[in-house]
Amino acid sequence: MTSRRDARKTGRRRARLALYPLLGAGLVSIFFLLPVQTLGVGERGPLWRVSPGDSFTLRYTHSMYGVEVRENFRIGPEDFTLYGVDSSPAVLEYFGIESPGPNNVRRTLKAFTVPAASAGDHELRLSGCRVRLAAWGEEQGQTTVNLARMSLIRYLRELLRR
Repeated sequence: MTSRRDARKTGRRRARLALYPLLGAGLVSIFFLLPVQTLGVGERGPLWRVSPGDSFTLRYTHSMYGVEVRENFRIGPEDFTLYGVDSSPAVLEYFGIESPGPNNVRRTLKAFTVPAASAGDHELRLSGCRVRLAAWGEEQGQTTVNLARMSLIRYLRELLRR
């Protein structure tokens, strides 16, 4: 009887040991399928992992007035919001913005494009990084900045590809 009981215990122990690698593989699979929110520049440009509440700035020189414009954006759960434009009073009036300062505009977007031939020397600033958008122009003659949701494994693959 004792040998049967020992055999059963050994069999259970082996079954448990066989389940541990399966459980580990399942947890790793779930980890890599977790959704990640990203902000990307073009098809081959930089890609950042972002969270709701993060902000970034698009800086450029206005082609007609020749002054610097800073458009401030805040990342949301599914999109980003243009919440402020900083520039000269003439440029703000040109854009139809009535008051200077933060929160002077509100526009929600998932993406925007900048023409490659734009004279404004557009630069994106996020998390201390500065990226000149003209360097990442696409074949269609424009650079797209977009917010996307992807799996963690796809995000890591895209980081290596870029």
